[in-house]
Amino acid sequence: MHAVQMKLAYVNTALGRKEESVVNVTRCLELKLHVLEPDSKEMGVANIQSAEAYVAVLNFKEGQEKYADSKSCLEISPGILYKIESEAPVEAAEAYTEIAML
Repeated sequence: MHAVQMKLAYVNTALGRKEESVVNVTRCLELKLHVLEPDSKEMGVANIQSAEAYVAVLNFKEGQEKYADSKSCLEISPGILYKIESEAPVEAAEAYTEIAML
């Protein structure tokens, strides 16, 4: 189900519907929170995707509440990826590659 929400987010972004894309990315993140380990590589990637979606729609006049959410996601993701990097370097390299391709 989270993959469907992410695909919808990509489609909405491509169509210029960035606010709708954020809703889809948020739903995807919420679904992943229920099924993935909190310190998993996938959760790190999900937090980064959420942050990027929020930044994409951030409007400095109206985006103050969204700024806090995107900042929170960006603060969480490095810790997760750092932990994975020290415990599983191969998986960390794959995560960095995946993130770079976003």
